[in-house]
Amino acid sequence: MKSLKQILNYGSRTIEYDVITSKRVKTSEIIVDENKIVVRTPMNKSLEESRKMVESKAVLGTEDLREYMYKVGRELHRFKKT
Repeated sequence: MKSLKQILNYGSRTIEYDVITSKRVKTSEIIVDENKIVVRTPMNKSLEESRKMVESKAVLGTEDLREYMYKVGRELHRFKKT
């Protein structure tokens, strides 16, 4: 597993995120919590592909994205318990 810090300049915003690559990961995902953004990808995915993935979600804005992901995560957690 390898982790790299990345920065995306999107309009007037600067979005910092970590890219974690792993042999075991088969699909890519963006993980957003209160403090950071993490992109998990397979080792064969380029940093450019990861950047495009983050850029496609940047339109929401980091605060909106964090809020959305928190709500989705909370809902998923609620469904898992029942």
